[in-house]
Amino acid sequence: MLRYYRALRLRFCSLSQTSITTHYTMNPYSIELDFSEHESLTIGILSDTHGVLNPDVADFIKGCDIALHAGDMMGAHTLLGLAPKLGHVIAVKGNNDIPETWQAEDHAQLTEIPDEVKLNLPGGTLIMEHAHRVWNKEISNMHIALREDHPEADLIVYGHTHIRTVDDSAEPMVLNPGAAGEVRVHAGPSCVELTVNADKWEIKEHVFPMHKS
Repeated sequence: MLRYYRALRLRFCSLSQTSITTHYTMNPYSIELDFSEHESLTIGILSDTHGVLNPDVADFIKGCDIALHAGDMMGAHTLLGLAPKLGHVIAVKGNNDIPETWQAEDHAQLTEIPDEVKLNLPGGTLIMEHAHRVWNKEISNMHIALREDHPEADLIVYGHTHIRTVDDSAEPMVLNPGAAGEVRVHAGPSCVELTVNADKWEIKEHVFPMHKS
């Protein structure tokens, strides 16, 4: 059985470098990526930048192997500001990722971003979506809905609420990295570090100070 360890507070995906299965459906548009051949990976997870990427988050991502963005980028520049070591930046659309919030020259890239991503990782499966479709003022109800929709996952990653949380009260575990920009960052811009191998997954939450514009 996969073991989880928590330690609190502590360019677009290059598809040619990894196996991919694409599922074309009207709603959602989902992709499946296979990173299971890696012995271990350090994954930087962020969300809800709303057009501004916190520089401390960007610096942190440079030390990760791959980066996951759980939506509401509101511009390609946010993703282009992420530079993980293996070059993979994997994102899903949020409710604010619409043509009106992206530069016209980036609209073609916007259409390529899926609503949902499934990652096959060493030791298990991660599924990511923005989760605005299941929004509820009671976050626990959102987690119930996500677990019902993705029972095959070992970890579900979502955004939208801007509230950083790691919910291991039931399976699958549900994680929100909080907001990594300037909008509704609560205690500060944040992201999550997920380290995975075949035997265990370790989660660390990172919170940074606000930068004055």
